[in-house]
Amino acid sequence: MDAPASAATQIPTAPDWTSVCAIARSHAVAVDEAGRFPVEAAAALRASGALTMALPRDLGGRDMGFATLARMACELGAACASTAMAFAMHHNQLACLIRHAGEGAWLRDFQRRIADEGLLLASATSEEGIGGRLRTSRCAVTPLAGDRFALEKAASAVSYGAEADAYLVTARRAPDADAGDQVLVVLPRDQVRLEAKGGWDALGLRGTASGAFHIAGEGEAGQILPVPFGVIATETMVPTSHILWGAVWLGIAMDVVARCRAFLRHRMRTNPDAARVGLPLLAQMTGLVTDMDTCLRRAIALYEAGHAAREALDIILLKTSLSEMALRVATTGMRVCGLSGYRNDTPYSLGRHLRDLTAAPLMINNDAILGDAGRLLLATRLTVGQFDAAHEAGEEIAQ
Repeated sequence: MDAPASAATQIPTAPDWTSVCAIARSHAVAVDEAGRFPVEAAAALRASGALTMALPRDLGGRDMGFATLARMACELGAACASTAMAFAMHHNQLACLIRHAGEGAWLRDFQRRIADEGLLLASATSEEGIGGRLRTSRCAVTPLAGDRFALEKAASAVSYGAEADAYLVTARRAPDADAGDQVLVVLPRDQVRLEAKGGWDALGLRGTASGAFHIAGEGEAGQILPVPFGVIATETMVPTSHILWGAVWLGIAMDVVARCRAFLRHRMRTNPDAARVGLPLLAQMTGLVTDMDTCLRRAIALYEAGHAAREALDIILLKTSLSEMALRVATTGMRVCGLSGYRNDTPYSLGRHLRDLTAAPLMINNDAILGDAGRLLLATRLTVGQFDAAHEAGEEIAQ
């Protein structure tokens, strides 16, 4: 992905962004093998200012646009998927805070603190017993004396939960509120009692350290975002997560293509017949990557123009399309590189890429997302072809 060239969207240089990606790449294998958080890359992200640049300038940021954030997520994805996913999830939460915090003093001061300290934000939207439903909560904000509250949540998965500096937590507005009457609450680490309830020994994205945690904390009412979570989810959390996750998957897929190209060039020096099978597959993979990039650019344009909620179907289907295309790139790459891609000890190894991309259709399960998309299609007046147009107009349909 190419970022806009304006000065307001330049990638950070302290340290140089290329160096940040190089650090992430140099530790990617070790992070995957040990299933540990990429502390080296995270330190480089903090030092570069990459965790804070999306903040408004008056709060200490650089008003970084989403096109550049997506490019950065893509480049990190090619280097280390776990680092890239942490970067993406952080900016997803930061976008919610920037767009929906309003003018409350506590929330504005907290954004300045993010800029000053390079805080890493984590999402605590999952919860035991709700079946992965974003718009449902069991836990609730419990009022205390003096305009304060208490909150406890059994979160089934919090990516890099042990490493985060603050948590954006979904909960019911009050103990007597319905499960879907939710708010988003900011809990800095110094206000939280965090207890690990389960580890993270996963097939892929092993460095995200997405274990289960019991989160308990107290705060003041100003830490609750003033906008209902349903609005935040529709307008910001869902579209930005799909865009940034998609950018990570695009980066992984691009690295798969790069390794396949290098493998074919190497193999064809000694075996010209390798081109017969490999080159058509390489072209197919490149076409998929191009399609992913096109879909992502359209989604970013919709989001930055303020149309993400109105064009909900495009955003919903972005996630399912990109996740499936990226996984196809990885499986096709295995066919190109054969045993050299299957082994973990060659320059053309694709095992980590394949395992990381296996997570893509499962991060908010594609079948569930497609079910929501199907319901949206039935509920809207979107027409598909002459038959659908005639049916919507109430005309008689020829048998």
